[in-house]
Amino acid sequence: MMVSTLISSNLVSISSLVTRYNYWGDDDGDGQSGVTTFENLMLSIIDKNNQAIGCSDVLTICNAPYKVELSSHNNKSANL
Repeated sequence: MMVSTLISSNLVSISSLVTRYNYWGDDDGDGQSGVTTFENLMLSIIDKNNQAIGCSDVLTICNAPYKVELSSHNNKSANL
């Protein structure tokens, strides 16, 4: 499954993906102005029996169709 090569667990920070795979390039050379993110990506895979599937599990035709949900969550707490 392709997702398992990019995301080793169900929750990953966007900034770790950006840094690791150089997805946040500065093509025009004007700088990134310190752009940061506190978001996390959450991957959820559910089979036809409503069972959660792990990122490293093998998908089989016997348990198809699968529901795949990708969501983002802000993990930063605010100081009030």
